Amino acid sequence: CCAADVVHENIVQDELENQGYPQDKNDPYDYEIGVNQDSSFDMESSMVSLNIDYDLGWGTLTSISAWSDYDYYSSGDADRSQLDAMYTLEEYSAGESLSQELQLTSSYGGFYYIDIDYMLGLFYYDQEIQRGDGGPTTVLGEDFLTIAGQQGLPGDISTIAQPGDYLFGQNIWDSQTFAVFSQATWHVADRWHFTGGIRWTEEDREADLFVDNFSTS
Repeated sequence: CCAADVVHENIVQDELENQGYPQDKNDPYDYEIGVNQDSSFDMESSMVSLNIDYDLGWGTLTSISAWSDYDYYSSGDADRSQLDAMYTLEEYSAGESLSQELQLTSSYGGFYYIDIDYMLGLFYYDQEIQRGDGGPTTVLGEDFLTIAGQQGLPGDISTIAQPGDYLFGQNIWDSQTFAVFSQATWHVADRWHFTGGIRWTEEDREADLFVDNFSTS
């Protein structure tokens, strides 16, 4: 599932040949890749929405509510080749959101031939997104040093990274949004209508980010 195609550099192509694998066609649009790690994606999600219209006689009050929750684990071949250079292991992601919107719609007319439809509204949105649960995610494979050692990096890459080393972390983003908005349409004539609107929004965001690595070097 979901493995993006790539164009490999000559270093990767040569190593594929050295290990007896066919070189990649390097056509990013043929949707054909060779990998040494299976991709997996396991997701659970829930969603609930509720729309309510209440007739006030002189207008309509509408409530739009929604809630969603999801979490998933994904694994894949990060180097997109048959080499064992790098792979993603059961990376965890999750999110939850809640939104509530209120709309009051009505019309005004009869005074000096003024005919106006208008709407007033409030909106609230709360969201939390998480990536990583503190466990290993991106892992270096046995061919990492072979490829990384030919990139022209200063020094000996093996002094800072070895096969089996991995990244781990947990990142959480929180956001809350509140908005007040309005819109009105003035029906000047049968074929002339003027519409205008205004919106004020306040948004608060917080992030708790942690990423580290485990290395045997």
